[in-house]
Amino acid sequence: MDTNENKFSVRKSSYGNQIKPLASLNEVGFNIDHQLDRIKRLTEKMIGKYELADAELNKHADEEVKKKAWKFLNEVRVHSNQLNHILTTEKINVEEGVPTNSSDLSKTVDEKLKDLEVSALKFENLGTNVLTDEAKRNWENNFIIFRETIYPEIKTNSDAAKLVYAFSSTYSPTHLNRLSEIISNSFPKDKVSKEEELEYEARYLKALKEFKNEFREDKNLWDQILDILAGGVNPSPNERVMLQKWVDGEQKLDGEGDF
Repeated sequence: MDTNENKFSVRKSSYGNQIKPLASLNEVGFNIDHQLDRIKRLTEKMIGKYELADAELNKHADEEVKKKAWKFLNEVRVHSNQLNHILTTEKINVEEGVPTNSSDLSKTVDEKLKDLEVSALKFENLGTNVLTDEAKRNWENNFIIFRETIYPEIKTNSDAAKLVYAFSSTYSPTHLNRLSEIISNSFPKDKVSKEEELEYEARYLKALKEFKNEFREDKNLWDQILDILAGGVNPSPNERVMLQKWVDGEQKLDGEGDF
């Protein structure tokens, strides 16, 4: 009989944050232009919405509030541009053969995304705090967009971009084609709901089994996959051992049987 001690939850480990970013590559593979274009479009959409919001706020606010709104909006523009620049610069580095430092890139991107989040929420909260009645309802219905609409998509795509860069700077085109094929075959084309996250976990680990089998003759290439999927975080030795045991069939998923 299985006990909690011999079950393993990838979602709760250092490797869990990479499930959805890896799954998002199931149709586009290691084509970084998809992620870069998506993030650029999302930041442009956000800025466009905020510019409309700023015009609306100007109808009701005093000069002090107008100055704050303009300041916060400019911060959003700056952080958006910097985030896009960081990811585009890394593309140039990879194309020129400069290896990706996953830990440094992850830290830099995450810090810039946090800066963007802080400025976006300052802008959104300003309108919520100073507007009243119908103007406030309009603001909340049309311009409170960051946490629900913008952030999750940018986060998934930036995390996927970090994976693409790490894989592309480590593996040959032949290996990348095979890895892309494994990802495509392992994950569903349709998005998985929150209620089906265990299925995502099972498919993720199914892909890892295929990765390990693909590189069974070269342990170093398999070890590098584990390093990449740690997402710039140093997993505990126990987490790495537990993951290896699951991939080798010695471990059960926490919550369900094998997929």
